[in-house]
This record gives sequence, C-alpha cells and structure tokens, in this order.
Amino acid sequence: MNSRLLTRIMIGVALLGCSSSLFAQSETPMTGKLTSAFGSIPGNYAFRVTLDTGLGGCSWAYVNDTDGYYQLYVSMLLSAYLSGKSVTLYIEHDTNSFCHIHEISLNN
Repeated sequence: MNSRLLTRIMIGVALLGCSSSLFAQSETPMTGKLTSAFGSIPGNYAFRVTLDTGLGGCSWAYVNDTDGYYQLYVSMLLSAYLSGKSVTLYIEHDTNSFCHIHEISLNN
C-alpha cells in the first residue's frame, strides 16, 4: 500500500469520526432530587418533573406518553420522588427549548 493511499484512508477515517460526533444527540446529565411531579393531558408534555438542583435553563423536564418506555420512566420517577432518592436525568433540549428526558438513573 503506498503512502498516498494510506494518507487518504487516515484522513477519511478522521473526517468520519468528526462528522459522526457533530450529528450525535447532545444529552446533558442533571442530578438531584425531584421536587415536583406533574401529569398533563396526552401529547402535552404528559409527565413533568423538577429537580432541586435545577435543569440547566429549563423550568421542568418531561416524558411524553408517546415516548418508548413511558410507563417505566414514570414509575422510576415516581418511586424516586416518593422515596426521596437522587436521580440523574439525561435530558436534551427539544426544538421548543424544553428539556426532554431520554434516560434515567436512580441513585443512592
């Protein structure tokens, strides 16, 4: 393999790595205790929570009833709220600048 071809391959791999990170979703972990839980009508940010540490510019974070694992996420959030356990919410600012919950971790 000549050095020119090897250089082109290395540049291509480097560019591929850079471009894939540009299109990756930017999830922000936020850790704290839940201070409120609110249920709304379907399709209107159905289940909303707030953290004692804030949510990085959002008033609340939400899970929609159409999201996969909606029932699991609501169950986890309610159990953390009622037990006073800390949670880590992995949120993403949606197109309306609201915080959409993508993942949840219950902490000790």
